[in-house]
Amino acid sequence: MANQYAGISTHIASRNAAINNNNGGNSVVGVSMAASIGEIQPEHQNALDATKQFVIGCLPEYRRRNGKFIKWLKDNYIDYYNEVVYDLTPEQRANKTLYPGNNCTQDLRYDHLNVKMTTLFISANKINPSTGQNYGFDNLRKYHDAILYGSKLAEVPLPPEYRANMKTYLDTFKKEATKAKSEGKTKEQDADPIPFALYKLICKWAVESGYIMVWAFTVMQWNCIGRTINIAPLGFRNLSCKEAEDSIAVHYDLNKKDQKGELTSAKNCYANPFNPVICMFLALGCYLCSAIHMFDGESDKIFRKNGKDRSAADTYCKALRKMIDAVASRCATILTFCREGHFHAHGSRKGAAMMVTTATMEPPSMPSVLLRGEWSLGKVLDIYWRWSRLGDTYLGRLLAGLDPDNEDQFASLPPHFTQGIENEYIKEGMMLCFGNIITSRGKDGIINVLLLLLASIVYHSEWLFEVANGNSNHPFNTIPVLQQPELLDKLKQLVTLEPAGTITKASGVPLHIKQSTQLKKNLLVIKSGMDKLLAANEALPEVIKAAIDEVATGAGQVTVPRVMELMDQHSGSMHETIAKTVKDAVEEATRDLVPRGGVPTQHTPTTWDSFQLGTYREYNGSAVPSNFKFPTVGLRLAWQYYLLGMPGNRSRHPETNELMPAPIRALRYIDSRRNLPKGHLRSDFNDRWRPVLEEMYDATKEHFAGKQEEDMNAEFLDTTYTTAMEGLESKYPTLFVQKNKSYTWKVSTWSSKVRAVKRAAKRATQDE
Repeated sequence: MANQYAGISTHIASRNAAINNNNGGNSVVGVSMAASIGEIQPEHQNALDATKQFVIGCLPEYRRRNGKFIKWLKDNYIDYYNEVVYDLTPEQRANKTLYPGNNCTQDLRYDHLNVKMTTLFISANKINPSTGQNYGFDNLRKYHDAILYGSKLAEVPLPPEYRANMKTYLDTFKKEATKAKSEGKTKEQDADPIPFALYKLICKWAVESGYIMVWAFTVMQWNCIGRTINIAPLGFRNLSCKEAEDSIAVHYDLNKKDQKGELTSAKNCYANPFNPVICMFLALGCYLCSAIHMFDGESDKIFRKNGKDRSAADTYCKALRKMIDAVASRCATILTFCREGHFHAHGSRKGAAMMVTTATMEPPSMPSVLLRGEWSLGKVLDIYWRWSRLGDTYLGRLLAGLDPDNEDQFASLPPHFTQGIENEYIKEGMMLCFGNIITSRGKDGIINVLLLLLASIVYHSEWLFEVANGNSNHPFNTIPVLQQPELLDKLKQLVTLEPAGTITKASGVPLHIKQSTQLKKNLLVIKSGMDKLLAANEALPEVIKAAIDEVATGAGQVTVPRVMELMDQHSGSMHETIAKTVKDAVEEATRDLVPRGGVPTQHTPTTWDSFQLGTYREYNGSAVPSNFKFPTVGLRLAWQYYLLGMPGNRSRHPETNELMPAPIRALRYIDSRRNLPKGHLRSDFNDRWRPVLEEMYDATKEHFAGKQEEDMNAEFLDTTYTTAMEGLESKYPTLFVQKNKSYTWKVSTWSSKVRAVKRAAKRATQDE
């Protein structure tokens, strides 16, 4: 038997020695009996490497911290350094999954680490040399986290006493860090909570400045109590109306603590028809319309990064900072809510949680708040206290800014259509605003979500016009349905806040709100009855007097004044008593129950006979008003303007400065020399719009034979746009090398690149 295993023992020993060498001398625990694989096929290894890339997102940061630890050892304890540090082989350095970046050249022998040396390093580096202040505890604790994770990836255990001793040290070090913080010796970097008042101001600034992506991102982050890294990767697949008919449920794929996505829960988000500036349905709908050109590609993501930004979250944070820094008064306002240097997008998550737990006497349950914020309740409670729709829907209404002390407002339904997409006007509006999204992702259950978004746009259309304020370059003017006045009027007639269609019941309304509603109805009934009783009591003296006069006249006698005086006294006494004990009490009880919000009044813009308007009206010799600017839009929307113009455009009256309709003719009919004044308008049209649109029109001319503008519906626009893009791709293939990128270009970028290709082709011809 000994001879039988002799060869195996030798084989295992040689394999263990090889493994030890590959691990930089780290010892191997246990002996593997797994069979040798041999040569691995490249495509299989590539597939495995792709999977391993999802080990952890902060691995580069952990490697950087370990590298700093290694450098400190080399500078201060060279003998210890030589014992616990080894150089990576070229093969190991090439493994960017485990060693990302180009600076990873060394690693630690984790089973050789002495806990005392780690504690010496942390304590020696607790002060920032550039500021002279202490680093925060969490910052320094991450050096310990980096060693733990490096040990895990290397599959090499730390010495047995390491973890226990480090825990004792960190507990003591945290006390020291807390004391330094109380003495003002620590430079804190944590974000201050963004309170509800500041959140509303940020949304207002974003709307006024045209930062629609910032607006939508901010509102979604607030309503989800999310991190920016939770909102950035959201796609249409993450939105649905499955949880409740009057809400949009947002469901993350994963979160910071749950990279497998096993414990994520739905977040029911609600509209706020009484305050459009913080209405998530309206913000998301406007953003999708203004950025509709970005959804022609294959990506499912709602928010896209800009240029070389690392992610959409990075793009958002930069845009938020830029928006605030652009106006000095905004910076000053921020400082009234947050400490200097502590305003950050992450504060929205803190502020939302603070608002829903402290801004009402009837806060939602704590598990609902924790689950919505994806905070852990602890391992046991994470298993047994799972998500519940009932608690989450109440929380969602609070986050939407609906007032729990105003039951009529709090229990309101979102703006919604009385009919479905089978209605011709609703279908046309949906295709105009979200056509490419419906075409590519309509089967993913996104239709009901888009219907709610469109309904909010229609319901708040007058507010959108007022915010745009005659500025033709404001993103609200790129919302297609606002440029179709007749269609918009038809859709307004189909939008309601009352139970209708598929939305018949408000979810997330707790019992105390329902009881308050019923109490108000009962008190109003009592008040009405008291009013009638008092009216009858006031009329009683006159009735009695008339009866006495009638009797006295018939008997030939004079009435007795004293009788009437007593009756008047009795009547006054009754009136005073009833009014004081019943009516006043009822009015006091109902005073706080009167709704403080309501359906916004729809205003019709003023027109004057002296200022005639029409689709082809010349504005003092120009095809556009004097204050008009060509908007910054994607190619899809520019194509719509080229074919149909902007019949819903509004402008300031040149004499009264009041906002009024100022339709723009179809851009294909505009002769820039005859219809546009010299200057930026003419150059913008000639250089930034016309080059690509004329190419698209040439590729689709056969579609326009006998076609009138009133016949060009959303389906026609989509068909001709697709044909035009195919023609553009066949003529300019170099512009479509990276389709996902080119589809995000604005019309000005397309025109610039078309002109550049033409110039290059012309030079090539001349050289020949």
